[in-house]
Amino acid sequence: MTNVPNDAPHEPCRVCGGSLRPAFQVTVLGRIQATYCICTHCHSLIVPAPHWLNQSYAVELRPNPDFGMHGWGCGCLEGWEKGPL
Repeated sequence: MTNVPNDAPHEPCRVCGGSLRPAFQVTVLGRIQATYCICTHCHSLIVPAPHWLNQSYAVELRPNPDFGMHGWGCGCLEGWEKGPL
């Protein structure tokens, strides 16, 4: 998190229409500074005009194929069908 800019957003709260004041900034998607604001009336935490949402949904998530212990155990059964030595 970084320092909060002093300028208040011009957009009203999307929940109640109240005034927003900057709360903190974070870097999203590794490169974009997003300012999170808090409503002075209902205390909702809001990102006014999140222009980076399309970019965040464009990232394709793929599951990790590492099955851990479940995958390790499969190799242990090889040779069992031959019976004891």
